[in-house]
Amino acid sequence: MIYLQNTNEAQRMFIPNNGLTAGESARVQIFGTVSKREILDVTAELAPIGISYYIVAVTLPQGLENGEYEYVVSQRKGIISNGLVQIGEYQHAVRESEGGININQGK
Repeated sequence: MIYLQNTNEAQRMFIPNNGLTAGESARVQIFGTVSKREILDVTAELAPIGISYYIVAVTLPQGLENGEYEYVVSQRKGIISNGLVQIGEYQHAVRESEGGININQGK
């Protein structure tokens, strides 16, 4: 998973190297996981970080909700990397029960 801040300032996105071609620009797209609405589509130069990652600078649009989105990175030969990106803080729901409720599931 890739983590990004929910800001409209430029930030670095670390993309796993799954066969990217150095020196060739890449198309980076981010979509809503449910709506499939495209929220980002940029073509950028990739900067290698060791042998495992590339960095690309991205600027997210204003007004995004925090949550999980899908990313796709492609070059001329097709999709090279895809997965999930968490935008903003991750907050999970905490459920607590009150009064020691007992649940019977049958016999």
